[in-house]
Amino acid sequence: MTTRTRVDFGGSALIRYPKDFDDRYWHPEGATSSYLRSTTTPVLALGAFARITDESTFWPPSTVMETAVATSGNLTSYMLPPGSATYANSAFLLLHFAELDPSASNTSREFYIDIGDGREPTLMNPYTDSKTPGPYSRTSWLFWDRTIGPTTLLTLYPTAVSLRGPILNAMEVFSVPDTRHASTLDRDVLAIENIKATMNLTEWTGDPCLPYPHPWVQCNTSGTVLTPPKIVAVILSGYKLKGPISPSFADLLDLTNLSLDHNELTGPLPDLSPLVQLKTLHLEDNYLSGPLPGWLTSLPLLRELTVQNNNFSGAVPAGLLSSNMLFKSCPGNQFLDDGCKENIPTSSNSLNLGAVIGVTVGGLLFALIIILIGVFFGYRCYKRRQQEGRPAASASLQELGITDSSAKPFALAVLAAATNNFTKEIGRGGFGPVYHGTLPDGKEMAVKVADESTRQGEHEFVNEVLLLSRVHHKNLVELLGYCQEKNNQILVYEYLRNGSLHDQLHGIPKPTQTLNWRMRLNIALNAAEGLEYLHTGCTPSIIHRDVKSSNILLTGPGQAEVSKMSDFGLSRTGPQHDATHVSTIVRGTAGYLDPQYFGTQKLSLKSDVFSFGVVILELLTGRLPIDKTRPNREEWNICDYVRDTLGSGANIDKILDPDVRASRPKPESLWRAAEVALRSVEPKAVHRPNMVEVIEELRAAIAIEDSPGGSSHHRPGGSNFRSSNPASMSSIIFYESDNMPAPR
Repeated sequence: MTTRTRVDFGGSALIRYPKDFDDRYWHPEGATSSYLRSTTTPVLALGAFARITDESTFWPPSTVMETAVATSGNLTSYMLPPGSATYANSAFLLLHFAELDPSASNTSREFYIDIGDGREPTLMNPYTDSKTPGPYSRTSWLFWDRTIGPTTLLTLYPTAVSLRGPILNAMEVFSVPDTRHASTLDRDVLAIENIKATMNLTEWTGDPCLPYPHPWVQCNTSGTVLTPPKIVAVILSGYKLKGPISPSFADLLDLTNLSLDHNELTGPLPDLSPLVQLKTLHLEDNYLSGPLPGWLTSLPLLRELTVQNNNFSGAVPAGLLSSNMLFKSCPGNQFLDDGCKENIPTSSNSLNLGAVIGVTVGGLLFALIIILIGVFFGYRCYKRRQQEGRPAASASLQELGITDSSAKPFALAVLAAATNNFTKEIGRGGFGPVYHGTLPDGKEMAVKVADESTRQGEHEFVNEVLLLSRVHHKNLVELLGYCQEKNNQILVYEYLRNGSLHDQLHGIPKPTQTLNWRMRLNIALNAAEGLEYLHTGCTPSIIHRDVKSSNILLTGPGQAEVSKMSDFGLSRTGPQHDATHVSTIVRGTAGYLDPQYFGTQKLSLKSDVFSFGVVILELLTGRLPIDKTRPNREEWNICDYVRDTLGSGANIDKILDPDVRASRPKPESLWRAAEVALRSVEPKAVHRPNMVEVIEELRAAIAIEDSPGGSSHHRPGGSNFRSSNPASMSSIIFYESDNMPAPR
């Protein structure tokens, strides 16, 4: 949502941080406000004689609610800033009220709210409509899906029995940007659906371009309500496609790039001659056969055609060897007449004899050098195996760039001795079992052995170690080394004696030293900073993929409790460039698993955010993410339990772990953590914050908890909110898009 205005009626100065912890800007509008229309009765600016203490992140700060404007007759105001030239379509109007007259009673002030759209006015009594009836208690009304223009007027007018006129403390207006587009061109949608069906791409559903394009589709995104998007590129390189190429590609008439290389496609090329906009066609590294069709030369814009490493046969059309065409059919394609051919555009389409000889001799010398280098390194590996008893695989990892200073190669025999032949199991993570090990010099380590389901190919394991060896952060467990020997894949990490957050929260027997709320906030912040480093401090970004309380290890007791994220065995590089996700087989732990990732196999940075939100809920409640021992089925899932309990208006005290409650934390600190946790576990990734935002909220919660003064007692009741529609404030806030600014 976009903030259109935020008004502090009766105020005299701009209100922002630190009086508003969210740094929202509340613009002062007194009795002579340009928002207010002239009335027949005087408008007065009022101030409170007592503090309004019932506040949370969603509501205006007390400083704003302790001022107001009032009149004995009608109170009329614009809802957009005076002089505004635009309309707020699909607008949300929030009006905030509090009775500031200490002598008021339940019949003193009663008035109607009319927002000028022809709908029935809303009856309002700020004394009785608040959660705790009486003065200095707030209430708010929400009007949504309204159209508000520059001249649209808000009118508050008293009822016939009211002793006083209306009062207005604050106003907020948000609008939802119009993001409507016509659906993708029907012709393109039908073609893509046929391609999905014939080439086993059915895991992608819905409109191929909207709201986000399929990862292998590029669209002309200038579509509007009147102009639908068109598909301009299909990039299916390396998707392990099998069988023939779908003839439906010919129906994507706006296609400029078609890349089907590095698959297992078979059969002849279908007729793609209708693709007159096509500029690039990549078909290399498949099993395609048959002739190179003549229609390839009739594509007027085609400038790049690569077909090497296939089984094409027959003659190469002469037009493919023109000077302005990049054409490659070598190596491979041994059945082409006169062998395979290659054409690279140059200023002259032929090379002189000297150049040919030079290229040939240079190529032979290069090949000889490569052979000698291979013999040299092969001999070194052989001697190393003889001297150290290590297999070639472990040595080759070091040759591929892992130095002793980043990740040390361990022999399997050394790790077996350190772990008493892998019998000291201390846990099990997504990578496999974890063993405690001690080296002869007394150094302790955690040894993680891949089980059969997570074991990778040699090349993939090399990449995994290379990835993890470059990760260095004070809140991430350090990778000490690796082993790849006798079909084993092992990662060696530093060992932390104080166990995991899961042990502290759910251990049996219960730990003697409990964690108070301040300690828990520090643990959460440390882990969040480590996770945020993976997301934004690494290039490419790294998705942990198994964030949970048992993977948050504790390094020290007391107020300075420090935590580190561990178990990177399931980590994957995140989306690069403008991609929003990566597609991968679902891995993770039940209760922490992002439901959108589970349903679509599309992993994103927001998948880690969901899991971390569950961890924050664990810290608040002391509950397991999934606990089927509880009698009420509605309480089995921690996310549903907290969302339903707080959404019903209950005090946050109701969900707290007794150890948290006993430490008498400040309610606003608890609410700050609960709110960011609930945003983090939204079902759709687009509605979740990123880790930078999560860290900001945790730091704010710590600042509140550490601030001097203020009550440590819990609220007598949940936050009060009234709506003219059957919706709660949480449903508005929690479903904001992360592509739109929060209501600040």
